[in-house]
Amino acid sequence: MYINNISKTISQILWNDGAVKIGDFKLSSGKRSRIYIDMRTILGYPRDFSWIISALASIAGIIERQYEIECIVGIATGGLAWSVPVALSLSLPFAYHRGKKKEYGLANVIEGCNVKGKNVLIVDDVVTTGSSIISTFNDIKMHEGSARVALVIVDRCQGAYETLIKEGLTLYSLTNLYDIIETGVELKFISKNVADELLKEVHCRSWDGKAET
Repeated sequence: MYINNISKTISQILWNDGAVKIGDFKLSSGKRSRIYIDMRTILGYPRDFSWIISALASIAGIIERQYEIECIVGIATGGLAWSVPVALSLSLPFAYHRGKKKEYGLANVIEGCNVKGKNVLIVDDVVTTGSSIISTFNDIKMHEGSARVALVIVDRCQGAYETLIKEGLTLYSLTNLYDIIETGVELKFISKNVADELLKEVHCRSWDGKAET
């Protein structure tokens, strides 16, 4: 699920701040893509960074009440800049998932608050296949915590929502690759022909937004 009234503004921010890159990229999922969303770029634009944080915290607050969230868990490293302010805004305990155990000290894979017995909201910046969220979800369960929902800024619409549903997780996003590409055409950052090529990666919708058969 994504939030319509926020999606357009964030899409515009991403293009205007140079966070949308067109080229040939390897994603964290291992997939290759012609479009890359670099949310770290936004950290250099305080006003836009603050706006997205406010939107993220607003939606997280709704999720908190609906799911009785007791802890925010961010995903290192990309999700940390976004999840920490959300936790502070909601005055909730915070933890983050390292991705793999440290080889020294306490060898923790989850750092921060103890998730045992807590309902957790997983927060990340961008999701493609959902593999990082599932890894975090599994380690939360291993630590006797509970997660039913994840929140990201950008859903690349490449299978994450469906994959997470199968695991019992609902995915919320502030925007998605469809809206970002469409906005890029409207703002004249890319042509419609380029947009059509980019949209082939998602294999779900045609340019006019209708479901492909």
